[in-house]
Amino acid sequence: MEAHKTITISVAGVTAAYSLDSTYAEATTENGLVIVSGRIAGATHVMVVTASGAQAFEILVINAPAKPRTDPLNPLNINSGIEDGYSESRYASSPSQFQSTLDLSRRQGDTTTHLHLVGTRQLGSLSSDQDRTALSSASYQISTARRDVTLLDQYVQESPLGIAGSIVRGIHIRQDGWLLHAGYTSVASFEGLFLPTRAEGVVEVGYRRPLTEHSSLTASFNHFSVPSTDMVGRTGSVGVATYDYSSGETLRVSADVGLSRGVGASARLDYRGDRDSVRGSFRYAPSTFASLGANNIKGFHSDLSWTRKLVGKLSSEVTLYSNRLALPGLQQTTMTASAKLQYLIGGHWSVFGGATGSTYKTAIPPRPPVSNVSAPAGLSFSSRHFGAQGQYQFSEVSKQDAGGHQFRASVRGGAGAISVSAFAERQTHAPTLSFLLDQAHGLRQAIELLGIQATTIEQVDSLLRDSAYLFAAGYIQGATVNIAPVRSQVGGTLAWNGRGRKPQVSYNFLYNDNQDLLGSTRSTIHSVVCTQRIGAEELSVSYSAAGMKLPGLTPIYRPVFSVAWRHPLNNVPSFIIPEHHGSISGTVFRDDSSKGAYESGMQGIAGVQLVLDGSRRTRTAADGSFRFLRVPVGKHSVAVSYRTDRPTFFSTQSDVEVAENGTVNFGIGFSLSGLMGRVSNDAGEGVTGVNVAVRSQGGQWMATTNGDGGFFVRQLSEGVYEVEVDADSIPAGYLTAQLEVQRVQVGLAAPGRAEFAVRALRSIGGRVFAFDTAVAKALPVAGKVVTLKGSEKTSTTDAEGRYLFRDLAAGSYTVAVEAGARMVSSTVKLPASPMTLSNIDLQIVDAAPGRVAPTPALKGPVEGPIPASPSPRETISATPKTGAAQPAASQPPPSASAKQHDRLGRQKLASGQYREAIAELGEAIRMEPGFALAYNARGFAWYLLHDLSSATADLDRAIALNPNYANAYRNRAVVRRAAGDLPGAEEDRRREAMLMSEGSDLARKKKKK
Repeated sequence: MEAHKTITISVAGVTAAYSLDSTYAEATTENGLVIVSGRIAGATHVMVVTASGAQAFEILVINAPAKPRTDPLNPLNINSGIEDGYSESRYASSPSQFQSTLDLSRRQGDTTTHLHLVGTRQLGSLSSDQDRTALSSASYQISTARRDVTLLDQYVQESPLGIAGSIVRGIHIRQDGWLLHAGYTSVASFEGLFLPTRAEGVVEVGYRRPLTEHSSLTASFNHFSVPSTDMVGRTGSVGVATYDYSSGETLRVSADVGLSRGVGASARLDYRGDRDSVRGSFRYAPSTFASLGANNIKGFHSDLSWTRKLVGKLSSEVTLYSNRLALPGLQQTTMTASAKLQYLIGGHWSVFGGATGSTYKTAIPPRPPVSNVSAPAGLSFSSRHFGAQGQYQFSEVSKQDAGGHQFRASVRGGAGAISVSAFAERQTHAPTLSFLLDQAHGLRQAIELLGIQATTIEQVDSLLRDSAYLFAAGYIQGATVNIAPVRSQVGGTLAWNGRGRKPQVSYNFLYNDNQDLLGSTRSTIHSVVCTQRIGAEELSVSYSAAGMKLPGLTPIYRPVFSVAWRHPLNNVPSFIIPEHHGSISGTVFRDDSSKGAYESGMQGIAGVQLVLDGSRRTRTAADGSFRFLRVPVGKHSVAVSYRTDRPTFFSTQSDVEVAENGTVNFGIGFSLSGLMGRVSNDAGEGVTGVNVAVRSQGGQWMATTNGDGGFFVRQLSEGVYEVEVDADSIPAGYLTAQLEVQRVQVGLAAPGRAEFAVRALRSIGGRVFAFDTAVAKALPVAGKVVTLKGSEKTSTTDAEGRYLFRDLAAGSYTVAVEAGARMVSSTVKLPASPMTLSNIDLQIVDAAPGRVAPTPALKGPVEGPIPASPSPRETISATPKTGAAQPAASQPPPSASAKQHDRLGRQKLASGQYREAIAELGEAIRMEPGFALAYNARGFAWYLLHDLSSATADLDRAIALNPNYANAYRNRAVVRRAAGDLPGAEEDRRREAMLMSEGSDLARKKKKK
């Protein structure tokens, strides 16, 4: 995603989301959606919490394309790229400290400079080894297309066997495949807090060599210098070779091999297919392997998750997890495996069930291994504004006399800006995690909250693994994993996510009760966060209160309060981030011949106004030249503004983008007018999407009618133009025989005008029946005269009782037939668009047995009087113009019967009877397998029924039969675009345009002869 942009991710049942590094992106939730806002270029992970657990999404933030920004208050300091930043002041009560942040960035061309500073001042009492003022975070980064240089702090994550997620203070360089990190780790980030750590020296040098378009190989050397007091890290050197493969968003694979007093290895897999999704990681390093204290990579770790859509609405998920954890005072091995099936019932309901097995063994402190086998099952409902889930889980835990039970229910809802979620859970034999913490730095509440939220063995182990750097730094002095006989939890979130100037308020509540033999340990956490925009400023206030009640002790409450004020910065001082300058020059020239490029000797135009980046202005000199000085580096917008009493046009773009020290010329032509027109049907309704060609003296202009049937061709010189409608682009259901080329006069100040009219095909048909008592059913009546009132038309029914009235105007009609002394009638209405009403049946009086006798067979319903049969050009899909879409000369002409089925099929297509049209066109193809026009029409009918594969097959056949069939290429482009084949669609559009151009040239040559 781009910096300063927002994306949404749909995650079913999401209750919360947060970014692991808000420097690069921030995350919130609203109405079941995860909203991610990019801040600056970089990579981070967004954790999404649902009722079933948490999942991580990798977020890569890139710089957006440069867009000029203007500052009306300081026109001389125009930024050619993007200037952005903010300053923030924050006070927190635990620990009592004041924190100031300054973040500035400037982009000029392909160079981006970013400055980030965070200063912290402690306000409360301090220990002897603490400083009252510290530069918690500082970085100065310069990035170009080839090079990236960062001074001071950078979050480094190169390889699981090297530097894996540490903030290194020093120098960082990337250029042409080379990379360098040199410095020391001095600070760690946890839940928004910057925590000082023991300094650990770091040096990494590497080179990345591309192997193919999708793969690369990286070799690196790492050296770590770890203090002897660090019980997690180990001093030494590591050589790492990394292979990476990436195929778009579908597959990403990487593998590492490391050497350092032993051999280590790691691998990562991320595959997302149509039916399968696989994510996995593997890592092994011996205890003697060199590493930073902040990167606990010793031992063996594996994590695999495989989700597969089995059949229809049934999906499965299999996960495998194994980890050996070695921390000061804690060593344990954890293994879990689970399988889950989920079946969708209807559009919103689903049922799920599965099995999970886990075991963990604690070596330090020594404890007997614990094994757990559980079987969860549940029912869930999910919609856009409401969701609910109920789950029961039975488990067998070793060393326990009775089985365990878990009951969990959760609901969520949202409408507009309001969202709410809640859950309740009761579990027996539940794993719990408690920490022994250092009293400083205000970590207790955040750590205890994470410990409460870890409700499974795998979650407990992952939390301990991810907190290894806090053990190494001494913030966590110990951890204990226990089994609580009974644990009860209740929690919820209520949020108002206002947009614009409206506030954003969220309230979170969590109650936890661990019941054991000595009594209950109860924890309660309330938190409220409110953010309000005041103009461009932003005020954020948060309050959290955590209470704990231990058996036999008085409850303890720890409130935490913070307030922050953020001020946006739209200008970056040049003394902080230097700004370079250049110039932009050019000429405004007269170009009546529409050459579109400046040539020596062309006349310049004096006094024309030029505008740079919407703010700075200048005018051309007597020779038409202009120049802007002190132009910052990067892309800029240059626009020309010219007013005169005479009609003018631009032969070049009037607003262009150009870099500093560039030259841009503008052409202005005089005395050009235009040509307008309209294509309408016989009811006066405009026909949309019709292609119109305008030609004169070898030049050709194309236009397409708008929603009202109108079109307009601009910038035409005075003279006579030929205007022709592309009959093949007329929608189905119109007669095009009367379309002829029109000659239109375009005046100097008076645009020309062309009017075209096409007749819509409208018809009314049906059958006349009489009830025959002898056979007890209605039988068709032959030879009956049916009258169309208001038009003086009559039609005589055929042997099947059918009648037909064709070539009707829009309006209301009454169809009537004599039934003894009375008339039987039916009134219908024909719209302005093409329409075929074919089921207007009439029932006359009952007839005695034998009264309904068959009459001599007729060829069809007789309509009197009727016009002559239409020519092929009058059919619904007109025959293309000469040279544009003629059938191959070697093909015999279709038979009369095939033509009749083709004509009837196109009429049904025009009236919306798509399946009936397919049947008629299929009969035409059966009679004439080489009938390209029928294949083309049937392909379009399949497209209207959303059957893209059948549509593609028919259109492919039409093109194979006639490679010069322009309309078939046009229809196939539409189908390919709908199917997502954009390159194929563009290729067909180019082929259509080429055929149309060749047809126009051939028509002109024939006309000259």
